[in-house]
Amino acid sequence: MKHIKQNTVILGGGLTGLSAGLILKENATILEKNARPGGLVQTVNRNGYWFDHVIHLLHFRDDVTEAIIKDLLKDDLFPIAPLAYVETTEGVGKYPLQMNLRGLNKEAITKTLTDLAKVSFNIKHDSAENFEDMLRKSFGEYFCKLFMFPYNNKVWKRPLNSLAPSGFQWNIDQPNFEQVLNGALSDNSDFESYNANAWYPSPKDDSKVKGMEFLSYRLSKEVSDLRLNHTVKSIHLENKTVVAQHGNEEIEISYSNKCLSTIPLPHLIDICQDIDPKFKSAKSALKYNRVLSIMISIEGPRPENTGHWRYYGQSDICFTRLVFMHTFDPKLAPENGWGLLVEVIEPSEWPIRQSDEIINEVLEDIGKVNAIPDDCQVIDKHLMVVDPAYVVFTNESKALVEELKTYFDKNDVKLLGRYGQWEYSSMAQVMRDGFEWAKNLI
Repeated sequence: MKHIKQNTVILGGGLTGLSAGLILKENATILEKNARPGGLVQTVNRNGYWFDHVIHLLHFRDDVTEAIIKDLLKDDLFPIAPLAYVETTEGVGKYPLQMNLRGLNKEAITKTLTDLAKVSFNIKHDSAENFEDMLRKSFGEYFCKLFMFPYNNKVWKRPLNSLAPSGFQWNIDQPNFEQVLNGALSDNSDFESYNANAWYPSPKDDSKVKGMEFLSYRLSKEVSDLRLNHTVKSIHLENKTVVAQHGNEEIEISYSNKCLSTIPLPHLIDICQDIDPKFKSAKSALKYNRVLSIMISIEGPRPENTGHWRYYGQSDICFTRLVFMHTFDPKLAPENGWGLLVEVIEPSEWPIRQSDEIINEVLEDIGKVNAIPDDCQVIDKHLMVVDPAYVVFTNESKALVEELKTYFDKNDVKLLGRYGQWEYSSMAQVMRDGFEWAKNLI
């Protein structure tokens, strides 16, 4: 076994790990199991059609992260004002739908406003007991039945009343009644949603990396010791060592300072050799969902007025969202074609179905919503499984995560990232966390 001594070791070469590595430089070794860096932020090239694993946009919330990333990507990063639509059984409206009710029929608008008024002007303001209760108290019964309940049932595929009332709905707040009313009467152009100002890479034509993976690629060029194809096999808290497998070779890294873990928290518990045994049995509370990303390459005229993506609340449609990749960067497909990214979400503990079964179901439902025009032809389709994708929050899991954070912190292991600290976070947020943590070590 090969032995290495290092100041800091970073488990996982996603955005959080790469951001910390950018600051720490030669004082950190990053271990990444895949052949390419980026974790979830990767882009697949299917014969000239590019698809992000799951669509991401950059939304900067602090000046420091924004300055670092803009300096890194320079003129390859472009502003984008995302336009999304929500399709329901009672009409189509801009996202967020509650602020753009005008696209619904009059009866749906009336019922939504009536129920929203009841909850908006309720003087009791009781705290929500669970996720379902939170949605009902935020939006009213009718709007929940129209969109919030069927859509979130498709996303989580678990009883909504079994989920925690907070933690993963960072973009769900009780709407302002006056703003909702404005959106019902006219085009609510004055309302700015949480993701109104965004950024997406558009590198030069000859770039070997496109899509959002260009961000991961550029970050990876700024770190000193990134080890790809290195699978972390074990971590020993007491003697501060990590063992990784690289091909047929095992490598032991001793770290004198800290370990940063961005790998999925349940997996970290599994490979931690001297962890308190109670956490081994408790980790079953950490549930998560996977995303089945179906990449469809299409030849023919690019459709107009689709928006960047469209949400589907109908319970008889298997997917939650259709993403039109060419709207983010025209160079993500040949000039005579376009890429359609389809998202189907399901619990990770479910048995995975055959690829053909999933793709055929998706194509049938695409036909129901007329997403592919008659003058276009599907020339390629491919399933990619993103697992884990969305962490599931329950009151039990939230308490466990907080206990684990404290435990690992006492043992010089910092948990960060969406899966490392079990949270619903944006790309800018996890990069900021990586930058700040690393700066505090210096």
